[in-house]
Amino acid sequence: MKRYPLLLPLFLLAGSSALSVALFAGRWAYTGAPAYRFIPWNLILAWVPVFFAWLAHRWRHYRLLMLLHGGLWLLFLPNAPYLLTDLIHLGKASGISLWYDLLLLLLFAFNGLFLGFFSLSLMQDLVTDLLGATIGWLFATTTLALSSFGVYLGRFLRWNSWDLLTRPHWLLRDILGLLRDPFLHWRPWAFILLMALILCLGYGTLAAARQLGPVPRRAKRAM
Repeated sequence: MKRYPLLLPLFLLAGSSALSVALFAGRWAYTGAPAYRFIPWNLILAWVPVFFAWLAHRWRHYRLLMLLHGGLWLLFLPNAPYLLTDLIHLGKASGISLWYDLLLLLLFAFNGLFLGFFSLSLMQDLVTDLLGATIGWLFATTTLALSSFGVYLGRFLRWNSWDLLTRPHWLLRDILGLLRDPFLHWRPWAFILLMALILCLGYGTLAAARQLGPVPRRAKRAM
């Protein structure tokens, strides 16, 4: 594992994702109804930025390819924290204990959040290597703010990541509408700012925890 440091987090995230899909399948088998059938697809989309972040790392010595994959990573990154907002569907399906559905949705949200954080850490490492630690953290916080904006576009305005490529005119129209008069649209901006704050605090806490080493043992007293 020391030789391949990415394998352990990928293995854990894959196992957690498999467990969440198993819970979804178990619910379907128990109730006979595919409630939350959209959520496995949302989880697949949350894995996409991990793939592009890995490609950016893989081609980091080829600047053009790194930038291409980095741009695609940024485009799809909001799909990861978007899974947090799927908690809004709790209680809208029946046939099984509400606690089961709560754990199901929480596990999918957990996976989305940590898939996003993992892919961001890969990209932040690239930026830090190129431009230094300060720019690396500025990049990370800016990215989380943009992702929060993307989550709003997806949850409330129902835009998808690929719409920037297939329907850019209409997407940009909605974005400019929010930017043009932020005081009129204060509720969307309140959501975006709160989401950005939560994501930044979560990512910063994980980054701080990574810096913790083992507590040194006190030397034994000489007899």
